[in-house]
Amino acid sequence: MGCHGCLAGKKTPCEYEVPGQEFWKFEGKQYQGCPFKQVTDLSVNFLRAYNFYKNGFLPNTGSWLEQPAKFIEAVEVIENELAEMRQEQIRKLKNAYK
Repeated sequence: MGCHGCLAGKKTPCEYEVPGQEFWKFEGKQYQGCPFKQVTDLSVNFLRAYNFYKNGFLPNTGSWLEQPAKFIEAVEVIENELAEMRQEQIRKLKNAYK
């Protein structure tokens, strides 16, 4: 996704608001319009929690099994999306050198 402009605060048209490209899928569900507009406060909190998790901190005391199911699910979704983004970058690099 080309969300870099939105994340940088630029007011450029989103590629997902162009007729014919406005639909996209995530986790098997179809969405319409700019993905950036789908981000909720809860999503932002999960992304912040993910950064703490990557640095070795869990939101609750105890082990991994003692964390909220929503947190574990959020971490899995974020990890899967990051892995998919890395694979896409690798594909683009490979195609650039062909």
